[in-house]
Amino acid sequence: MGIGDTASRPAVLVVTHNYPRYAEDQAGQFIQTLIHPVRDRYRFIVIAPHQAGLEEAETLEQVEIVRFRYGPDEQETLAYEGNMHEQVLASWRKRFLFLSFMRSMRKQVAAAIDHYQPVAAHVHWWIPGALATAGTLTRRKVPYVLTTHGSDLTLMQRFSALRPLGKGLFRRAAACTAVSSYLRDRLKELAGVEAHVLPMPYDDTKFMPQPPSDLTPARITCIGRLIERKGQRYLLEAEKLLKERGVASHIMLVGDGPDREMLTGRIQELGLADHVTMTGNVPHSDIPAIIRDSAVVVLPSVKDWKGEVEGLGMVLAEASACARPVIGTDLAGPKDAVADGESGILVAPNNAGELADALQRILTDRDLAARLGQGGVDFARRNFSPGSQAEKLAAIIESVRC
Repeated sequence: MGIGDTASRPAVLVVTHNYPRYAEDQAGQFIQTLIHPVRDRYRFIVIAPHQAGLEEAETLEQVEIVRFRYGPDEQETLAYEGNMHEQVLASWRKRFLFLSFMRSMRKQVAAAIDHYQPVAAHVHWWIPGALATAGTLTRRKVPYVLTTHGSDLTLMQRFSALRPLGKGLFRRAAACTAVSSYLRDRLKELAGVEAHVLPMPYDDTKFMPQPPSDLTPARITCIGRLIERKGQRYLLEAEKLLKERGVASHIMLVGDGPDREMLTGRIQELGLADHVTMTGNVPHSDIPAIIRDSAVVVLPSVKDWKGEVEGLGMVLAEASACARPVIGTDLAGPKDAVADGESGILVAPNNAGELADALQRILTDRDLAARLGQGGVDFARRNFSPGSQAEKLAAIIESVRC
């Protein structure tokens, strides 16, 4: 049964506001990686938002994508940038646009049910996905698997009025998954439901073991949106300490976001202009090479002002798959993405001194760096390989499908 044989494969809807818009797009890349290994078993149809310049229907990497419109091109800005909640909370105009988004998503799912006759749906994030479409899926007797990635649970915790809505949607799901054990436990606490732990996988065709980097000075890489939750400011403060200790290193901040101006100013204040490179956003295809040239990959994540924490920290798993030692914070999802002492080091959040100590250990002890790198390869393969995660997803779909 080949991938092109659509008639013989049961259809499964994938409902999301974040999915790659083009080849090598980083937005929602993990969802694409998750479903690819079992495309020969299921005909996945992704229901995602439209954006200016995108086709309303196309096939990308052998997965069908149907994009719903919710406004004129210039207004379709809610999705793909990871800041939907912030936009909606900040503007009444965006709140009305969000209502249009929800209506359009619901209508598109209803049309897809009529056209594809799916045996199940996989909905990512309870808001907006399940909030918009769970009623339609339930009435049409299409069981849905609901996955939390973390930001949706933060909304339940932060806004008590939303808690009954979220709780009801998780309880109505045929099965629930969480991308880390931390989020599984938070879901149990907030909604009283049990969930499978289903981390998003790394792409093992791109992220694979590489020989140690010989760049001088040693490169410390941090990949992620420039937002408070990622904790880049503490990495800059740690670099200042390394500089004072005479540990030669250079930071590469990969990504962009609302904290760019603040971080640029902090670099100047700390006297680190020659010690930090900010790349802005880069294609996902460039990330393996960036990791390859790194001595260590760091995600110094913290709890932000909204109470939001890192749901998993996928970049840590990707770096481990490339045999690079990693450093994460002992907080929420990264505790699943770093095997402390095996693949990397966990440090306390909001603690530049402890982060600097961990960086110094790795940068000055080649044996430790090599051991953590090899341990990371084994750890990533056990816990985040696409084949194993896709098989878990397939088993869940089979257990709930109509």
